Amino acid sequence: MAAHTTVASLLKESLPEFLVAARYCVEFHKDAAWGEKQLGGCLGYPAAALLFSIADSLGTYGRDLSVPIDGKSTNIGPEPFRVFNAQFYSLSLSGRVIKKLYANYRNLLLHNAALAVDHVLFSDKSGSDPFPEHAGKVHVNVSAFLSVTSKAVDRFLLQADAIVPGSRAEAGIHAKK
Repeated sequence: MAAHTTVASLLKESLPEFLVAARYCVEFHKDAAWGEKQLGGCLGYPAAALLFSIADSLGTYGRDLSVPIDGKSTNIGPEPFRVFNAQFYSLSLSGRVIKKLYANYRNLLLHNAALAVDHVLFSDKSGSDPFPEHAGKVHVNVSAFLSVTSKAVDRFLLQADAIVPGSRAEAGIHAKK
């Protein structure tokens, strides 16, 4: 942790730190002390919370970026998870999936330490889809989510000096006393 003179500079430290913590959670293997049902599992809940926080952050700074949603071009605007369809993540999620991820995972994980009923976090290192759907439910593969988020952070940080200065998020940070 260092002192920073700009928000962009701070993000160049904080976002990689979040990624290191998320990677630790995904690569952690629970032992017998966690109980038989959890044996071998990762720390999926904190990993997902960190990864969704990163996405929220990238979407908040990039709210003026244009993204394709359901075949139409729109700004990220007040829906930060639209960032999944921006050049950082390069996914092609529907508006419905984006809203479900925000409501059923991000909000519940961060505010209630819970998930919506019948929604699942899992870790499949061979899977490349971070948000597979099954029976109308969106699930989260934390291993794939970590992979796409790592690339997204790298791409974002290459442009941070152009995106962050003058953004609403930066103005809000500077308004804090």
